[in-house]
Amino acid sequence: LKAAKAKRAHPDWDVKIHFCIYQLDAEHVVTACEEAGKAGVKVDVVYHFAQVAQVDVEAAKTEAAQLARGNVVFTKMQWGEGSSEQMHNKFLLVNRTKAHHNVTYVSTANVDGSAKKLKWQQSGISVYDHEGLYNAYLQYHEVIKRHAHDLAGFRQYMYHNNLNFDDGAVSAYFMPIPKQEPWGPQNPLAAVLLEFEHQLHQHPQDSVVAMNMAFFRCDDLGSKLIDQLQSMKQLAASQGKTFTMKSTIMSEEEGNPFPDFDQKQSNVHTHTKNYSLALLDSKVYVTLTGSTNCKKNDHCSKANNYLLIRETGDHHPVYDAFQDIQHSVHA
Repeated sequence: LKAAKAKRAHPDWDVKIHFCIYQLDAEHVVTACEEAGKAGVKVDVVYHFAQVAQVDVEAAKTEAAQLARGNVVFTKMQWGEGSSEQMHNKFLLVNRTKAHHNVTYVSTANVDGSAKKLKWQQSGISVYDHEGLYNAYLQYHEVIKRHAHDLAGFRQYMYHNNLNFDDGAVSAYFMPIPKQEPWGPQNPLAAVLLEFEHQLHQHPQDSVVAMNMAFFRCDDLGSKLIDQLQSMKQLAASQGKTFTMKSTIMSEEEGNPFPDFDQKQSNVHTHTKNYSLALLDSKVYVTLTGSTNCKKNDHCSKANNYLLIRETGDHHPVYDAFQDIQHSVHA
């Protein structure tokens, strides 16, 4: 609606919205797309499925596209309904070319009524006027849309083309990655933890890893994560330093996967996929979020993304905010 308002106020602006969402089941969002299209905003929505409840969302999308003078396009993924066949992303891009303004919004939430009705915990980050990040997500959106009927082709493209972006402070990582490398350099969590362990060898200090996760699986990826955390804990102990690992997991298949660490069950339904990591003496703070659960198939089979924010020094508001999110599930 803000994009529509901006377009009406500045008809010469080229305003575009690109939306990539796993579950689209909210009439008000479809209506907002329609209103934006009527105002002249180009709206390009890619979604995996719409689980129609009280509202016929499919019919509403068709009507919106017709009423919006062709400015609204909905593309439904035809990849299948299995867990490993999902286009699982949740991100929104807005661009106003003549205003030199763009927004990249990355969320853990689908567009449906469950989060509000059941008081699910979600999170999201908006990054403003970052052209490199915006263009990286835009390219990923285009690749997904181009392969809407070809999951095998999409996977092969992603396995052989690195679309990731990194400027040292803000990074984006796009899934899937090759199945033989679930815990390799293309996995940002693995990369950050290995970097932190290297720094701990060079400069012993207290460190923190916190995980607030909807789904965890002790597969090839999950077991490597546990091994990595154990290694860092043992290193810290040998140095007389503290390694603090806190996890909040909504659903796991093998009971408590972290018996040697501080794990808590959430008091609410956490749907987040968040990590907060810190080297306290070096004052390095890393926040990871996005649509990617801690499972191998989320990394190696599905379409998913990570957004990474790196902060240094005494001011780290993103890290602090995501720590508050994790603490809130136990309040």
